[in-house]
Amino acid sequence: MANSKKIAATNEVAANFESSNDLSEVSLSRDSLLIYLKDKALAEKAFCFKTLASTNTTAKEMADNGSPSGTTVVADAQTAGRGRFSRTFYSPGGSGLYISFILDSDADLSFIVAASVAAVCVVLEKVCEISPRIKWVNDVFVDGRKVAGILAEAKLGKSGKPQWVVLGIGINITSANFPPELEGVAGALFPSGAPSSLRSRLAAALMDEFLSSSGWMDRKTALYEYRKRALFIGERILIKKPHSEECAIAVSLDDDLRLVVRKDDGTEEALLWGEVSVRAAR
Repeated sequence: MANSKKIAATNEVAANFESSNDLSEVSLSRDSLLIYLKDKALAEKAFCFKTLASTNTTAKEMADNGSPSGTTVVADAQTAGRGRFSRTFYSPGGSGLYISFILDSDADLSFIVAASVAAVCVVLEKVCEISPRIKWVNDVFVDGRKVAGILAEAKLGKSGKPQWVVLGIGINITSANFPPELEGVAGALFPSGAPSSLRSRLAAALMDEFLSSSGWMDRKTALYEYRKRALFIGERILIKKPHSEECAIAVSLDDDLRLVVRKDDGTEEALLWGEVSVRAAR
């Protein structure tokens, strides 16, 4: 009975969003997801939109209104897509996959991000037969350009543990008219075009990976999958912090997926967060 009430709440909340968004010509739908989902039951809590400000924002509002873990929010386009440090994630219609999941997880956010980036890479390898790499912390690269990013957000309870986690994934599938600041930085899985079914296939594969009972990676597997795809290890990098920049050698990733760097004075530091660049260090 409790589960039925949660699903009913999900449907009611989603209906409110649907009534205020243009849903014509939505390329993703529950029906298209059902074609490719291994766990067909996951489609029951999937909500597809033509345009949203942000799938993460919508998913967070739905979580606050009682939508359960396993709820999926997908949009054909975002008008206010977000990445780390409140940066804009360019999300035009018809060229990418923008998807968010409501998760019920006791794991810390750093592990969720690490496992998520690794899982996205595994899915891209299976579905698209490409070889993605990971730029610490949460960016997926193909052929030297960023093709996907992950943003995890949580609402903490009084105990300090997450009441829910919303995990957002943005993937550039085909080339778009990127704004000047993204030229040479952003890329796409298939710059010259992709099959029309690819977004549904990718969305379904991500749902199976993140939401099915057998899909979520354990910590050991996540560390292994992340490390073997990590860029820049052994290279000289530029570390960008809010009020400073410095160069160092990227030495390794520790068991908490902190980036261990060796500075020019020989000291080492394990970075929990930050922005790194190889180009700027050369």
